[in-house]
Amino acid sequence: MLHALHVAVQHCGIAAYAELVCRAMHLKPFGRRTLVGTNLGAHLLIENLGTTARNSLHTSLNQHLQQDGVVTKAGRVDKLEVAPQQRKQYTLGYTADDICPKAKEVVLNVRYVLTQKQPLLNIGHVVAEQQHIIREYDTKAAFALKESKRPVEVIKFEKSTQVTGYDWVVGFNREGFINQIEYGSMKVVADDSALRPNFWRAPTENDIGAKLQNKYAVWRNPALTLKSFEAKAEDGVAKVVATYDMPDVQAKMTISYTINGEGEIKVEQAMTTTPDAKISNMFRYGMRVELPAALNVLEYYGRGAVENYADRKSCADIGLYTQRVAEQYNEKMARPQESGTHSDLRYYNVENTAGAGIRIISDVAFSASALPYSQEAMDVTVGPLQRHSGDLKAGDKTYLCFDLEQMGLGCINSWGRLPLEPYRVEYKDYTFNFIISPVR
Repeated sequence: MLHALHVAVQHCGIAAYAELVCRAMHLKPFGRRTLVGTNLGAHLLIENLGTTARNSLHTSLNQHLQQDGVVTKAGRVDKLEVAPQQRKQYTLGYTADDICPKAKEVVLNVRYVLTQKQPLLNIGHVVAEQQHIIREYDTKAAFALKESKRPVEVIKFEKSTQVTGYDWVVGFNREGFINQIEYGSMKVVADDSALRPNFWRAPTENDIGAKLQNKYAVWRNPALTLKSFEAKAEDGVAKVVATYDMPDVQAKMTISYTINGEGEIKVEQAMTTTPDAKISNMFRYGMRVELPAALNVLEYYGRGAVENYADRKSCADIGLYTQRVAEQYNEKMARPQESGTHSDLRYYNVENTAGAGIRIISDVAFSASALPYSQEAMDVTVGPLQRHSGDLKAGDKTYLCFDLEQMGLGCINSWGRLPLEPYRVEYKDYTFNFIISPVR
């Protein structure tokens, strides 16, 4: 049921301010834990690598079984008393019978809690925690339009195109972008907005230190020149294809839409680059759109509850979260900058207080953010550099970004070091597949 998993946590006797270091781990001494699985259940093998009698673990184990983001069983081992240089095995409180065969994802969360007061640390302090994936979420299996027998109609106007169904409408502007989504009386796309490709982010302090606002400037707003646009109803769905030239970055883009009778929109955003072209990396590859401010509630399944990024996400657990858009921006940052992203998303809902809105899924784990501030408002490189986060004023919109990839934060230093190579978004071909569907 589980593969062996080794977890090692080392403590150097340094305490940290918990709000600044997410889930800082305090463990004395160095310990090793091995989670092993059998057909009968799971066991935890703990080894104390300390060398003296004072090097006792003095922790309890809290664990809970999580299925599709919902805790279905919890347990506790009150004392993990393992003598120095010794091993001890503990049986965890669940078996294979506790796992639902229909669950899309199964996760075991373990947390180690102090049972004795330590210098600077009280009883109950969480010294370490980790998630163990028992059954991994299959994004490709969940990625499909619903079958629908309801008809769709394509209506062409002089400067726009509409796809309509029984109680919904999806509209395209003269640039070929979606500028209208309505489900019943619910308006999804804000006035004067459209669903557009996005390659930029409000630069972080690290980005500014590396002068990426200058080095990546071509991606701030690259031209997308519409070359062709086709829309037709075929086999019970509407098919729309828009092609673009991107001369600023020597690339081409094709955005294909398939819309079914329920108003679900399947999108393929494909960019083809020019080999050997001298074009910089980009901050992200994804989409952005402005929504009415009434869509101000988030329900998502992925990493939370704190913001997290490709290279800064181990502190954020996979789970089911409900939050407000107003809570997403990190107000502790001195200057406005990128904020509020959540990674490894299985789905991301933006809803009103009545629970109606939209859901976004992809055929891969993706990232997204929904903020009360625009990308431009958070970009200090196009305004006074010494603005403060407290100066930001929420507008009358919700600003949604969702990405196939976004560059990591780096945090190696703030004077020019880039994120490690796996966390950069290189100039190359990309295809982002996603579905926008109504939540009613």
